[in-house]
Amino acid sequence: MSENDPNLVQRIAELEMQVAHLSAYLTVSSTLTQSLGLHDLLETILYCSMEAVSAESASVLLLDDEKKSFHFYQVQGPVKSILTANSFPIDKGMAGCVLREQQSEVVNDVHNDPRFYREIDSRTGFATKNMIVVPLTAGEEKIGILEIINKIGAPGFSQEEHHLLRSIADEIAFAIRNAKLFEYLADLYCRQRQGQNSCKGCTRPLGSWTPCVKYREAEI
Repeated sequence: MSENDPNLVQRIAELEMQVAHLSAYLTVSSTLTQSLGLHDLLETILYCSMEAVSAESASVLLLDDEKKSFHFYQVQGPVKSILTANSFPIDKGMAGCVLREQQSEVVNDVHNDPRFYREIDSRTGFATKNMIVVPLTAGEEKIGILEIINKIGAPGFSQEEHHLLRSIADEIAFAIRNAKLFEYLADLYCRQRQGQNSCKGCTRPLGSWTPCVKYREAEI
């Protein structure tokens, strides 16, 4: 078989893509084992996800405590500083649809999809063209949404990229749930066992909780 055979070239390209996607997933999994704060953790994972699928922007949208709104918890891309302060109702846009249906979506022409919520683009001046939207669900708990926006170098996202991001979203959802649970438990520890309302003066920091680790490092 000739090296110029188009079938061989296509097969090699497919294998290279599969290797790249596996590498991205393994990078995400290894990142989750590191002692990082949740914001830093998600920043790394979003950057890795964007690189893996050649996207312009990525966001993690979390539900607020009342489960009535999404807020942009972590953002990577050109309008990061603007989006981070934004929120919108959970019944709006692709995010609202995906959260409700618990079914991820690839939308390669958002402006011809009636579910697209144009208000966010209006606020930021960013032009959304296409997107992958995946629910973040840990067990039965709905946590939020992962959005990957604007494919670079191609007219739209592929199903292979969709499958990769679904796998990454599972990892993200459980990482967020575990971080929030541990933060709650650590808060109880500090308030009930130590009588502390802040880290100042603490003599019994938790060795595995990022705020405590950083506090101890600052004291050294």
